[in-house]
Amino acid sequence: MKLQNRCTNINELLIRVEIDSPPHTNPDSTITSRNHIHIYKEGYGLKWAYNLENFDNKYFKNINDFLNVFTDFCLFCNIDINNINNLQGVI
Repeated sequence: MKLQNRCTNINELLIRVEIDSPPHTNPDSTITSRNHIHIYKEGYGLKWAYNLENFDNKYFKNINDFLNVFTDFCLFCNIDINNINNLQGVI
């Protein structure tokens, strides 16, 4: 599963969360787990990824539940989901 956020006026990807995807190899040859987050880095775009397991204890605590991953992704990206009445059909 992948979720991503982009800057639409320049069509640049800013953040991508990948769950149960192939491990990612960073430019410094470190390898992430199957659950990782890419965050835009100047000069690299989304080439760097960080393991979700030790990324931030505030977000992505339950990666086995896609609804939780989706809501955490929205919170991390400052996307207001408070006015959405029905998120249960996200999958």
